[in-house]
Amino acid sequence: MTRTRMAILAVAALAAAHLAAVVAFLDNPAAVRQVHDAGGWAASLFGAFGAVAAARTFARGEYLRKVWGLLAAGAVLLVAGQALLSAWVHTSPGIVFGDSVLTYPRLVLVTAANAATTWGLFLLAYSYAHSGLNVPRTAAFNALWAAVSALAVVLMVVQLQKESADFDSPRHTANALTGMVSTLADTADLIMIAPVLRIAYLMRGGRLAGVWWVVGLSEVLWLVYDCRTWIARPLPLEPAQALALIYVVRNPALSFPGLAGILHREVVTGRS
Repeated sequence: MTRTRMAILAVAALAAAHLAAVVAFLDNPAAVRQVHDAGGWAASLFGAFGAVAAARTFARGEYLRKVWGLLAAGAVLLVAGQALLSAWVHTSPGIVFGDSVLTYPRLVLVTAANAATTWGLFLLAYSYAHSGLNVPRTAAFNALWAAVSALAVVLMVVQLQKESADFDSPRHTANALTGMVSTLADTADLIMIAPVLRIAYLMRGGRLAGVWWVVGLSEVLWLVYDCRTWIARPLPLEPAQALALIYVVRNPALSFPGLAGILHREVVTGRS
C-alpha cells in the first residue's frame, strides 16, 4: 500500500472512529468529552506532522516553504490549543469551558494559529493569481464563487451576532472572541482559496490538484464547526447530542492540512 493511500485511510479511520465512539456514548456527556479529547489529539498531531513534513520538503527561500511553514505553524499552534482543551477536560469536568481561566491563553493561541494559516493561504492565492497557471475566469465560475462567498459571509454574520451576545463577563468575552476570530479567518480562507481550487479543478488530471482540494475542504469543515451551535438546532436530537455529533467535523478539519502536506510531499519527491 502506498504512503498516500495509507495517509488517506488514516484520516478516514480517525474520523470514523471518532464518530462511532460519539454515537456509542451519546447519552454519556462525560464520556463524549473524553472521546472528543482523544479525537482532537490524534487529528491535531496528524495535521501538524503532515504540514511540517510538507514545509521541510522545500528548500530554504522557496516560496512554497513559506506557505507550508505558515500552515505548519498554524497546525502546531492548534496542537497547543488542543492541550488547553485537554487540560480542561481532565481537571475541570464540572466547569463549562467558557467559565475556565484557560479561555485567555486559548484566545491567544487560536488567534495566532488563524493568523498564520490565513497568511499562508493568502500567499498561496497570491502566487496562483500571479502565475502562468492563472487563466481568465468564466462567468460560471464568477457566479459560483460569488454564491459560495455570499453563503460564507451570511454564516459568518449570523455566527458573529451569536458570539457577540456572550460579552457578559471577561472569560465569556475571551471565549466569544476566540469563536469570532476563528469564524472571520475561516470565512476569509474559504473565499481566498476558491480561485486556487479552480486551478486545481483545471489540473484534475494531476496529483497536485488533490492537495488544495483537501485544504479547501478543511476550511469548509471549520466554518461548519464554527456555526455548530445554531446548525444543531433543527436536528431531531437533544441539543447536547446534536452538538456532540457536529463536533466530530473538527477531527477532519484538524487532520486535513496534514493529509494535504503528505500529498504535496509525495508529489514533490515523486514517491507514493
